[in-house]
Amino acid sequence: MKTILRSLSVPALLLLTACSGSQSGKDSPAVASAMTYTDPAPAATDWKLVKDPSSTGTRLVLNLVGPANGTKFRGIGITLQADPARVKFARFTDGAGKPLGYYKDAGVFRDTFLDTTDTTPVDMPPTLQAGGVNRDKLMVGIYQKGDDEIFYQARGIMGPSAKTCDRTVLQIALALDPALKATAGTVPLTILKARAMPEHVDGTQEGQIQNVSVKVGTLTLE
Repeated sequence: MKTILRSLSVPALLLLTACSGSQSGKDSPAVASAMTYTDPAPAATDWKLVKDPSSTGTRLVLNLVGPANGTKFRGIGITLQADPARVKFARFTDGAGKPLGYYKDAGVFRDTFLDTTDTTPVDMPPTLQAGGVNRDKLMVGIYQKGDDEIFYQARGIMGPSAKTCDRTVLQIALALDPALKATAGTVPLTILKARAMPEHVDGTQEGQIQNVSVKVGTLTLE
């Protein structure tokens, strides 16, 4: 070995070292510094997750939007899965930057009592809401407390009404954390469960909480 090394000139040794470093660089995967999201192309009966204009290159805000066909609902719950080694579910914050929950209610299912003998609206009982993250899954649900329109109307009050959902119902967010050193490429986003409460809740099959289709777009790290 000593004989071989003595026979190599200094320029030759430098060339070998440079080649070795270049080869190592090729083997290292590129670390992503930004992410993009392409909205899905749903049918008129589908729910969908679409990019909100407030999104940045490192924080993606997704709006859950209901069907475009005018179907009315009383609530929706979803479970979304994402690879925690590449992206993180992110919390929302208040005006002072204080961390809040993992979702933001857009207020679609909130309602008011409207006494037919009084023009002053009164706040309805709050909707049932829950949300959180468990490892690679985000779970969130927002529901009215029931189909009580007939009950309230018998007392001269307009009860909670089902809503068309062709607008933002709730928001969730994902973040690109530099500490993860995530590699560039597509990150699968998978809806594991999606269940909605129909306009009328009763003992029939159509009146039960039902599975719905939620279309998700393509998330790419760059």
